[in-house]
Amino acid sequence: MKNIILLSLLSILGCEPSKLEVTDNAGQEAIEEEIEIPCGYEIGDFACDFTLVDSRGDDVNLHDFKGDIIVLDFSTAWCYYCQMLAFDAQPLQDEHGHLGFTYVTVLLEGFDRLPPTQDLLVEWETHFGITTSPVLAGDSSLIDLESQVGWMVEAYPTMYYIDRDLKIVEYQRGFSQAMMNATIDSLLAKE
Repeated sequence: MKNIILLSLLSILGCEPSKLEVTDNAGQEAIEEEIEIPCGYEIGDFACDFTLVDSRGDDVNLHDFKGDIIVLDFSTAWCYYCQMLAFDAQPLQDEHGHLGFTYVTVLLEGFDRLPPTQDLLVEWETHFGITTSPVLAGDSSLIDLESQVGWMVEAYPTMYYIDRDLKIVEYQRGFSQAMMNATIDSLLAKE
């Protein structure tokens, strides 16, 4: 019975350390312990958290958006299809934001193939008309092609679709407007 309760709590709590109170069968003694919810980078896993800097220099955590449907877009500044996708970030945010939706862009490289600077993030937002959709500075340390200790990003752009409980529900390599719209619509319809 304790295992069933613990597994239920694991699926509800997300991927963060949490306090868990356990009582013995007589209900007399409460034990408080910290448990770590496993996270991962594959469909069905709870998305692992990260902290990256936005264009204003503020730290942003992926788990800050828990409760929203999240499109996590891994892009580079030099990638043509990433640039085409960037034109959709703010319109998607505007269209669905009031429904609890967040489009997050993580730029992994600048035009020089180095990690992006804050100036590049500002330039990206300005050029593509992004005002309320977060654009974050990432780097190659976020990537692992075997998705053991990082996000599997084999092509640019790569999108992960994450549900309101921070569970990864879909993965998209490359740009397909039709697939992106269908996946977002499907996630929002599950309400």
